[in-house]
Amino acid sequence: MRKKPTKARNSKSAISRDEFEKALAEINRRLEQLEGHAFITHLGPQEVTVGFQRVEPAPAKKQRGRKPLLESAVVLERRGQLAYWIEQDWPQLSQELRRAKNADNALAAINGTKRRFPRLFMPPFHNNTEEFAEQLWEFLKSPYYRGNPRNLAGAMAGLPELSWKRSLDICTKHPKTNPLQPQAWRDHLRRKFPLRWKELRNVKTPQELKTVFLRTQTKDPTYVYLKEHHEEAFKWLCTDLPSVPTDK
Repeated sequence: MRKKPTKARNSKSAISRDEFEKALAEINRRLEQLEGHAFITHLGPQEVTVGFQRVEPAPAKKQRGRKPLLESAVVLERRGQLAYWIEQDWPQLSQELRRAKNADNALAAINGTKRRFPRLFMPPFHNNTEEFAEQLWEFLKSPYYRGNPRNLAGAMAGLPELSWKRSLDICTKHPKTNPLQPQAWRDHLRRKFPLRWKELRNVKTPQELKTVFLRTQTKDPTYVYLKEHHEEAFKWLCTDLPSVPTDK
């Protein structure tokens, strides 16, 4: 028969209440340390867990400044549509705009182009021209027009979301790099290269035309195109033109 342990042995292996509480406190302390190094687990696109607690992610930083009323890309796309349409009728439209005395005259000129060159899926200025008569007239009287069809297209492209000046500023920062439509070539040369235009009116062959163009070095996309395509340029520029006396 086994002997019961003596009191002395029981006293050696027994844990006092104070020691037990100290041990429990140490365990709790270590658990708190582990929770402090909690792992992050993704649960979905909009929530995560930190340790065992589900929390919402920090909101994304917002871009500074107000959102533009109309993106620049949209303005430039509209400018391209309007420019192509306006340039096709530029010989007639430019004359009518020069003769315009008020907003009604300018509006009538634009409506004339709409009748001569009807288009579908166009920007607001084309579709609702009557609503923008005052803005159109204000632009035509400003120093920014300069008889340039692309300035007209650029100024009207951002309407109604933007002012015509803001629209033109955007387009000026991103100038078109393709040449004007052939119908606008003559007027372009009159305005920007008057000396070359005067000389062109006396050429008799495409090669003579090319020789005239070689006298000016410029990066103007229309001028560069005409110089490189002198056969096509001769057809559009030198047909049915009266000759003028040249300076000696």
